[in-house]
Amino acid sequence: THMQVLFYHSHRLLHSGWLYRRFHKSHHEWTAPVGIAAIYCHPLEHVLSNAGPAMLATMAARAHVVVFYVFSLVAVVNTTIVHSGYHLPWVYPSPEHHDYHHEKFNVNYGVTGLCDYLYGTDAQFKSSGRSLLHGVSLTSNPLPRKLNRTLTPLEHSSYFGWRAFFPSKAAYVV
Repeated sequence: THMQVLFYHSHRLLHSGWLYRRFHKSHHEWTAPVGIAAIYCHPLEHVLSNAGPAMLATMAARAHVVVFYVFSLVAVVNTTIVHSGYHLPWVYPSPEHHDYHHEKFNVNYGVTGLCDYLYGTDAQFKSSGRSLLHGVSLTSNPLPRKLNRTLTPLEHSSYFGWRAFFPSKAAYVV
């Protein structure tokens, strides 16, 4: 979608040299994000990367102002969830993708991962094994944060249901 493309490129631009040091670095002071970190940013960053893409996407679609308000509400809830560090049951997205971005800084710039996939900026995340924990949790049981063994298919399916039968890696070992 327009929003994903605009956010991805503006966010990736904010990770370049001077823009990162001047505007975006304060947001990355939170290496283990919490919900409030979602809005902890420089005002210019907020306009360029947060509000700007949402406004431009709804204007490009010639959407009604109520659609913009709903879209903005969904965006705020989404960014709070991905910065929370919690895998909430039955809620997409999980925070795993964005947590990894805050740990490594130069990966996973996008919202849904579509642009990261297309540009290959999620390759390190996928090869790390952490991507196996990025999904919709189908249980209220806590997800394992670190494993020193392989998740069995039964364990994987208890967390992610159908995804257990289509894993991106054969094993998850950290």
